[in-house]
Amino acid sequence: MAQFHSISQCLHSISKTDWLGKAKESSSQTSVLHCPRRMKIEGFKGTEAFPEWLGNLSSLKRLFLPITGGCSSLEKLRIVGCEKLSKIGDGLSTSTCLKELDLDICPDLSSIPNLEGFSSLQYLSVRWCKKLEVLPITGGCSSLEKLCIFDCEKLSKIGDGLSTSTCLKELDLDDCPDLSSIPNLEGFSSLQDLSVRRCVKLEVLPITGGCSSLEKLRICDCEKLSKIGDGLSTSTCLKELDLDDCPDLSSIPNLEGFSSLQYLSVRRCDKLEVLPITAPLSSLKKMLIGDCPNLRPIPSLDGLSSLTELEFEKVGEGWSHLLPNMLQSNVSLCSLTILNIPDLIWIQDDSLGRLNCLRELAIGGFSEELQEFPWLSSIQYLSASLLVLKLTGWEKLKSLPHQLQFFTALEELTIEGFQGVEAFPEWLGNLSSLKRLYLSGFGKLKSLPHQLHLPSTLEELTIDSFHEIEALPDSFRNLSSLECLSIQFCDKLMYLPSVDVMRSLSRLIAMSIKGCPLLEPRCERESGPEWSKISHLPLVLINDWR
Repeated sequence: MAQFHSISQCLHSISKTDWLGKAKESSSQTSVLHCPRRMKIEGFKGTEAFPEWLGNLSSLKRLFLPITGGCSSLEKLRIVGCEKLSKIGDGLSTSTCLKELDLDICPDLSSIPNLEGFSSLQYLSVRWCKKLEVLPITGGCSSLEKLCIFDCEKLSKIGDGLSTSTCLKELDLDDCPDLSSIPNLEGFSSLQDLSVRRCVKLEVLPITGGCSSLEKLRICDCEKLSKIGDGLSTSTCLKELDLDDCPDLSSIPNLEGFSSLQYLSVRRCDKLEVLPITAPLSSLKKMLIGDCPNLRPIPSLDGLSSLTELEFEKVGEGWSHLLPNMLQSNVSLCSLTILNIPDLIWIQDDSLGRLNCLRELAIGGFSEELQEFPWLSSIQYLSASLLVLKLTGWEKLKSLPHQLQFFTALEELTIEGFQGVEAFPEWLGNLSSLKRLYLSGFGKLKSLPHQLHLPSTLEELTIDSFHEIEALPDSFRNLSSLECLSIQFCDKLMYLPSVDVMRSLSRLIAMSIKGCPLLEPRCERESGPEWSKISHLPLVLINDWR
């Protein structure tokens, strides 16, 4: 039978460094253990904390922590990176002076002792314990302030005793796919931050009242979540509300009197019909509404005097009617996104001209009946201030808006979805400050002109979904500042610019090619006919989807 290494056998070697946490740890402590394969730790009744170097024993195959009782002074227990740890002794239940418990990367740990009467416990973190099924909080954890559970695949239950931990300030549940319910959160008057993400079986978030200090609520990727407890209506101190990817969520509690709300994001909530929030929202700085096809417009959005970022994308009918008043009354906007609103046909032409603070603008994807973009006359007033512009077209548009040529301050430009465009305008080269250019979705463009004039200031260029082009032109020679070139989803593309042109791009350091079935084999290392054009580059990624 294999001999167990016991910490007590090495006591004479490490006692001078006082590994009980009363002096600094020595970097040589692990060397005295001679790389044990099995370890048993026992007999340290006065221990206050286990040393961090336990996680550095790379040869360890099995680790037992037979805490059988009597560790009455233990305040901190951290077990990190013990991949073979399967059991913690039941005696841990007697360590009721414990203040911090951190279990991290213990994939074989399937259970832990009951945490009942741990009145001193303040911090509890369980992460990457993939076999753990129950977190046995059975009551009496009255001092618990922070609970974090992350990536516990089989966790299906959190002990009902959590309901007594009303001093909790932060609760973070992330990536627990088997967790279908959590204890009631009633009277949690200290709770400030509540985050629930990727808990795909969770059906109800039981906020039943008394969470008067709640400031941040984030619920993301909870596919079965259908209800948020009505007690949320009492959390009028809320500053951030983020609801994302909750397709079964059909309603949320009334949010009347939430005058402290600064950040509101509701995205990909397919069944949500009403957002019961009322003015005044004088503190609201960011409002993001997207991919909610059934969500009806908020009746009144007056008084949004602090709004700096507004996003409406893929929303249902009626939202476009809110835009005129919102744009007129929110001259402090710095970022504006209005994308894929099919009922948007017209809006008064001077709406954007008043937005002197606007630095980022994304517009497009409007009614298929429109022959040109709205706001084109007023958009010119932004030419000296706008830094980032995203333009999304539609089938009937046959050319790019010529007003773009006046945007001399623009640093980043995305142009996508102009399926009807058959030629690029010469004025693209006039954008003298442009550093990043993303071109996507020019499905009918059969070739890029040999005299294509792009700004020499470009540092990043992406060419995406040019389905008909076969070659990139030698006019790329003028891209003297180019550092990164990305080419993707170009079905017929076979040829890069010539060797001389590619090697003249002295600042080019990275190139990515993916989703290009004809070009990829031609760029194979050493053997591809296009390889000599890019072999000198420090980084070449071919069909890399990371």
